[in-house]
Amino acid sequence: MVVTANITREIISENQSFIGLLQYDKTSNVSADLAGLVEEVSIKEGKKVAKGDLLVQLDTEILEQEIALKKNEIKQAQIAIELAEKNVGRLKELLEKMGTSEKNYDDAFFAFQDAQLEKKSAELELEQLLIKKRKSGIAAPFEGVILAKNIEVGDWVQQGKQLVAIGSLENIIVRVPVEESILRFVNPGQEIPVTINALNKELNGTILRI
Repeated sequence: MVVTANITREIISENQSFIGLLQYDKTSNVSADLAGLVEEVSIKEGKKVAKGDLLVQLDTEILEQEIALKKNEIKQAQIAIELAEKNVGRLKELLEKMGTSEKNYDDAFFAFQDAQLEKKSAELELEQLLIKKRKSGIAAPFEGVILAKNIEVGDWVQQGKQLVAIGSLENIIVRVPVEESILRFVNPGQEIPVTINALNKELNGTILRI
């Protein structure tokens, strides 16, 4: 028994590799929030980084000394508060027994309040110094790849200076030039494999438009 079938002519999709131009949908120019001397540069162009990774570290030696002095100032202010509080208590007892004047008591009470204010002021100044210390370490704002690096160890940077350009790996656009004869084999929404040699990464992409 012989089974026959009609022969039909159909177009078969071609499998070809194409070279495209990689573009980042989201980029950031990371700059310094304060001036300082560059102590460490932890990245190079083309390197992948995770969100929060250290990119550049500014020298904090002087800042550390200021923090230590301010902490000591707070300790001294606390001692002054305790002494002033004891003095207020002692004068209050004397005032009740008519052993001192009301002016002496008021002066002691105001000295107690001043010591509290001095400690509070020193604590606020310490908080500002600690914020500066945190900002001296410049971190990646998101996961991405380093596109440009404009800084080296030993450089002095001014506040606002652009240090690093980073491109997000969340949404990557690849522009691919293709011959007109290939266009009939591709359609918007179609998934295709993509290899990014610079990142040593293989993933699936979706054709956005032709």
